[in-house]
Amino acid sequence: FHLSFSIGHRCRVSSEVNRSILRLEDLFKAFPTVPMNIDIKVDNDQLITKVAHLVQKYDREKYTIWGSFDTTVSEKCKQANSNISRFFPLRPAVFLLLANAIGLSPFFSIPYDYLELPLMTSLDTPEFRAANNLEDWKSRALMRVLHWFIMSPRLFRHLEARGIPVIFWVCNSEEEYRMAYDVGATGVMTDYPGRLRSFLDRNSNAGIHRPKGQLNGLLADSPKFSKRIERQLNDTILNRFTVLGSKRPVCRATTTVVHSGTDICKTAD
Repeated sequence: FHLSFSIGHRCRVSSEVNRSILRLEDLFKAFPTVPMNIDIKVDNDQLITKVAHLVQKYDREKYTIWGSFDTTVSEKCKQANSNISRFFPLRPAVFLLLANAIGLSPFFSIPYDYLELPLMTSLDTPEFRAANNLEDWKSRALMRVLHWFIMSPRLFRHLEARGIPVIFWVCNSEEEYRMAYDVGATGVMTDYPGRLRSFLDRNSNAGIHRPKGQLNGLLADSPKFSKRIERQLNDTILNRFTVLGSKRPVCRATTTVVHSGTDICKTAD
């Protein structure tokens, strides 16, 4: 079962099927050492404090990446618990891409631990363009320019040298997996960890990028383990947390799958 968030969408299931959306605490209990990426979607101090408390309570600081696209929210995350690794908010990520394009990225201080980027080709679909009013030629051109900025081998080499992993979202096909890894990504986010595990097993010598530094096997080597995770996540409609009726998710927890290492460590700039 796969559930994707979209504005105005309602998911209807048979009354005979007992389904519920797990709490974040339920996830931490069920998968105590499975690294997770938590995206705080709203500026809510109570939400941030509670998430930070749960991460600390279940000793998951080294298994958790969190943050927000909003710089203010990201700073509040840091204040709540500076031991949890953070991903780039939107504005600093854009500044980094521009700095890389003009060759100034080595001169910028980077206070974040992970760069998480959209794979633009996975977003360039009729459904996504229609939902976000991106169907005119200017929007299409902008998406192609963003693709060029993002898919920069120089950017990936620079970030690897600084110990900052790059993770793409959301890749669900073998073509997307290969595109992300070929450009130098450390890992990808996917709705289908079993499918990604199968791809990695079949392409172990195909130039899949293995970082020397920080990161992080977010998926155990055992194929049975990845299938168990995917089955349990799908059975609980947990690929994304959403609040039905709201304009956007309040908090999203996504299983991140990467191809190397053993755990998440705090990166010092």
